[in-house]
Amino acid sequence: MQTIKKGEVMNDIKANELEKKKVEILSKSLNDIKEEFKATDMGEQLIMSADESFEEYKKEYEKSRNYKIPKIEPIGATVITSNMISNIMDYGKFLIGEDFSVDLVKQFKSATSDTQIVLAVGPNCRQAKVGDKVSIRLTDFTRRINPNTVNSQEVTEIPIEEIDGELYLTIHENNMRFIYQDEGYFERRKE
Repeated sequence: MQTIKKGEVMNDIKANELEKKKVEILSKSLNDIKEEFKATDMGEQLIMSADESFEEYKKEYEKSRNYKIPKIEPIGATVITSNMISNIMDYGKFLIGEDFSVDLVKQFKSATSDTQIVLAVGPNCRQAKVGDKVSIRLTDFTRRINPNTVNSQEVTEIPIEEIDGELYLTIHENNMRFIYQDEGYFERRKE
């Protein structure tokens, strides 16, 4: 016969109640969470500013997906790509937490994606073709300011260039990691 100590039973009860609470929290919808935060003015302001920032981000994201092909020909192995921003749509809307920062959404609005579309290539470019979807090595554009000091920091300067009122990335072919092989990839290669 197994003997059960009083402390073990209490621990089991506590664990069971904790599990029930987790299920309750997870089953709450976003509206329930918003209602909970409406209890304070600060919570209400956070929700409103998060919603506004996210709506602005969605507009910027859609705008970055509508690119025009520039009317120029790059020199050497230069590649001109679109300037699409990072996609946070996959993660859904931000759930407001105590550590939420509206500045985080603002950063995403200007965060260049590492996946871009090739819009123009120079005559010495051997791999990329117009229309290819490529992955760019953004770390190539990161450098350290004030190395070996207390004020040392990393800065990423993406080579964004304005051509005919549109923003593009102007990179070297070596700054690309790989080319995505989507449905149209092999048809473009035959041309």
